[in-house]
Amino acid sequence: MEFLEFVCVMTAILVSGLLIFVWMSSRNALILQDLTEKRRISLERSKAARARYEREEPDLGPWVAELLGAVGVSPEVLFQEEMPAEFQKLVPVVKGFIDGGGLQKLMSSANAPTEDRSAI
Repeated sequence: MEFLEFVCVMTAILVSGLLIFVWMSSRNALILQDLTEKRRISLERSKAARARYEREEPDLGPWVAELLGAVGVSPEVLFQEEMPAEFQKLVPVVKGFIDGGGLQKLMSSANAPTEDRSAI
């Protein structure tokens, strides 16, 4: 009788373990399928944005890509749906620079006469 109870308990444990394993693997497969679909959609939107960007603003591309390369960021960032974390961190800094008049100072120094620059 003890052997029969042992076999029944072990069978119940193994079947429940198998059911949990199947449930977890199917859940992970669904999550992976959802992520794959989101990535596919993101890539399609990225390609469409890249095509629209190249069609509408062909002369904007070279200097933007060069500027991003100088900062150390891939130009592919322009065509992503979401803002990268590095840019999210820089937004307050740039906003403060612009609100503080830094852009106007930079532009006025670029338009200054060259004689003043030679004195420096």
